Amino acid sequence: MREIVDVERLDQMPQLRRALARHSGQLLNFTQLAGEVGIDDKTARRYIGLFEQLFLFRCMEPRFRNPLKRLVKTQELLFLNGGLLAALVGLTIDRISRDRGLFGPLLETLVAG
Repeated sequence: MREIVDVERLDQMPQLRRALARHSGQLLNFTQLAGEVGIDDKTARRYIGLFEQLFLFRCMEPRFRNPLKRLVKTQELLFLNGGLLAALVGLTIDRISRDRGLFGPLLETLVAG
C-alpha cells in the first residue's frame, strides 16, 4: 500500500478496515468512522478511496426508481469479499449458529457484490 500512495498513519489502516467491516451494508458516515479510528474525516475519505482502488469494497450510490426523488444521498458501504468481511468481524460457523443476526452484513455483501 505504501507504494501506491503516501500513507501517513499506516498503523491506523487495520483499525479503519475493522471499523468499515462493522459498518458494511450501512450508510457511510465518514465523520463517525474517522472518530472510531482516531483520524480526521479527510484522512478517512482518502484511505477509504484507497481501499476502493484496491477493490476491498465499494461505495454504492442510493438506488431509486425515480432519480428525481433522491432524498437520501449518502453512499452505502459494501465489501466485495465476503471472506475478508467475515474475518474482520470475527464471524465463524459457531458464532453464526449461535447468533443469526451476525450473518446479515455478510449475506448482504454476498448478494450485492
